[in-house]
Amino acid sequence: MSDRGRDRERLIEAVVSADRRLDPDGRIVPPAAFWDLSPQDREAAFFDQMLARALEAAWHPRGLSTTARRVVERSRRLEQLPPR
Repeated sequence: MSDRGRDRERLIEAVVSADRRLDPDGRIVPPAAFWDLSPQDREAAFFDQMLARALEAAWHPRGLSTTARRVVERSRRLEQLPPR
């Protein structure tokens, strides 16, 4: 694989990861790698993200992906959901 191909794969992997930073207001910040991808590669990353979240949900005892768990945790912090 060429250096360019490895760079593309590295960027897509960074975008697919469920790890996200939050800005000071608590909003999710897209990974910097997102902006370095071409529109076609962003679409490929989107489909890879969907697959990754589906696999995470399949392995989780309650069927929750990383994204779903973050939403539940944040809702509980904001008192929009009752505690467990």
